[in-house]
Order: sequence, then structure tokens, then C-alpha cells
Amino acid sequence: AFAISEFATLIKAEVGSSSNIVHKAAVEDDPKRRRPDISLAKKVIDWQPRVSLKQGLEKTIDYFRKELSRKHYSDGIGVHPDEYQIIDNEIK
Repeated sequence: AFAISEFATLIKAEVGSSSNIVHKAAVEDDPKRRRPDISLAKKVIDWQPRVSLKQGLEKTIDYFRKELSRKHYSDGIGVHPDEYQIIDNEIK
């Protein structure tokens, strides 16, 4: 199990950030401890994670890098002009 501060440190290292990690008080209704339990998923549908934490973080970081770079050139709704499709004379 990882603490949020450990995830923050891993992500910071993975992206090569020099940002400071800032600790803030939890919001009022935030659960104090999260302990996801995937035992039911393993039992019922024979599911378990297939990527390591490092691989998962790399995929997540790549996704957000693409999203952030795309929105930088967007029209304000998060769609790059190259991503528009014209179907039946309508932009989709």
C-alpha cells in the first residue's frame, strides 16, 4: 500500500518536475483511509491488474501529456482543429 505522498513523489520523479509537493488539509468529508479491495473482482471475474505501478504511471503521465498539449492548441472545448471530422456537412 502506498501513501498519497509516496504517489506524489513517484509522479514528480517520473515527470522530472522541480515543483514542491504541498500538503493541505483534507476536505471535510474526505475518507481518512482508503483500502481498495479487489478480492471480489479476482474471485468473480478472475481480474487483477496486469501492469506494474511504474507502467501504469507511465501510461497515465503519457495520456495527460497528450491531453495537456492538445488543449494548449484547442478551440476552448478541448478539441484540436486537426481532430474535427466533417460528416454529412456537420462538424463532429
